[in-house]
Amino acid sequence: MFGKLRVWYLSTKTKLFPGAYRYWNNRYVSGGNSGSGSRGESLQQKCRMINTFIQAHEIKSILDLGCGDGAVAACLDVNSYLGVDVSSYIVEKNSQVFSNDSKKQFRELTGFSVENNSFDLAISLDVIFHIVNLVDLTKHLNLLFNATGKWVIISSTNYDSPQIYHQKNWKITEIITKQYPNWTLISSEKLVYSSCSIFIYAISDPHT
Repeated sequence: MFGKLRVWYLSTKTKLFPGAYRYWNNRYVSGGNSGSGSRGESLQQKCRMINTFIQAHEIKSILDLGCGDGAVAACLDVNSYLGVDVSSYIVEKNSQVFSNDSKKQFRELTGFSVENNSFDLAISLDVIFHIVNLVDLTKHLNLLFNATGKWVIISSTNYDSPQIYHQKNWKITEIITKQYPNWTLISSEKLVYSSCSIFIYAISDPHT
């Protein structure tokens, strides 16, 4: 009985999902944040790994696609950082918070485009399982992989499951292998207190 009620509840809730822009904008306007992945040890582990990568590979510029509430921007040490997000409210708020930091800039996702290989590194942290349809996922990945001719870092789950309201899991490594054959997964590491892992991709042949 309770199992059937739960299925009905989740199905009904999912049908009421208002779309990514309205969901995230309303969440931030009402005082919400980007979620547990942008807090505590999960955030600190990501920041340690990415800052170490920045130093090791002399990264000068980063595109953070789905930057959220600025928690990641605050912990990264890089010469040039551009955070892009679907929420116009959080982009404006981040721009105000980081107004004295000339290294940090923020843009809305709507209308955003990027020239190929504009950044040393493109990152997508805990974003992909918040993309609930294949069209938007493809747009996200195209922006991510076209933005850099060097490196991509993703934190995400890596298994398939149906959409439940604002979340849907994807077997993302399989999708990337099929859609971006000139990129190679060179490293993966499980995040603590999370079902996500960090995946690091390097371009294997820019002419493929």
